[in-house]
Amino acid sequence: MAIDELLYDPEAIDGSHACIPACINQGVCQNKICFCLMPYGGDYCEVDLGVTTRLSIELFIAFLILGLIIGFMLVFFLRFAWDCIFYKEKEPLKEDEDAWQA
Repeated sequence: MAIDELLYDPEAIDGSHACIPACINQGVCQNKICFCLMPYGGDYCEVDLGVTTRLSIELFIAFLILGLIIGFMLVFFLRFAWDCIFYKEKEPLKEDEDAWQA
């Protein structure tokens, strides 16, 4: 079907392609089928599915704090492992040596 046919289609003008009953809750009707926005569903977008698609600010802050804690623990562990692997025992200074000499 060409664009010209869609523009001058008498069925499209008189509404025979419309959904009956009409879509609700901001649903979009196309070819007698309602396409629903979240969180709605059903034949005419009449059912509230109770699904949230956005991350709440409280959950975001909780994940941020948890990520920071895990990050600090990881850095501490890696630093500790580095020190254990590459530990070099220092020789004690002899009494007759001056501490400032290289």
